[in-house]
Amino acid sequence: MSLRACATQPLISTMATCNNAQASVDQMNATFQQLGSESKYSSSVQTITQSLAANMPITASIGFGIGLCATVYQIGIQADMLTNQMLADHGMATVPGPTCLDQSAIGLPTGGQLTTGLVVLGALALFLLLRGKSL
Repeated sequence: MSLRACATQPLISTMATCNNAQASVDQMNATFQQLGSESKYSSSVQTITQSLAANMPITASIGFGIGLCATVYQIGIQADMLTNQMLADHGMATVPGPTCLDQSAIGLPTGGQLTTGLVVLGALALFLLLRGKSL
């Protein structure tokens, strides 16, 4: 699984971004244990786990992570990729990781969404203008 196969880096991260990164690291650690804790993965697993602990925003423990979870998003991607590397090395099917599937991030609207929004707002403004004249 490549980074391109994962969700796009969020423009604004949310608490879900932090939670998904934690879930990815938990999944990586569980896979590592289930596959026998091979020494060739030990250093990477430990580094990713420690990196998440060091970079998880302190406010995440109280449920606030808007804009603070971009770094842990990248760590979650690393965990998802290592999980799939371990599975593939053992001839097992890979799995989509929580961070790679993260669609909860707040992104900027696309051109089509902006056009639709402007048409709806324009129609609403016209309706309110015409309604105001009839009162």
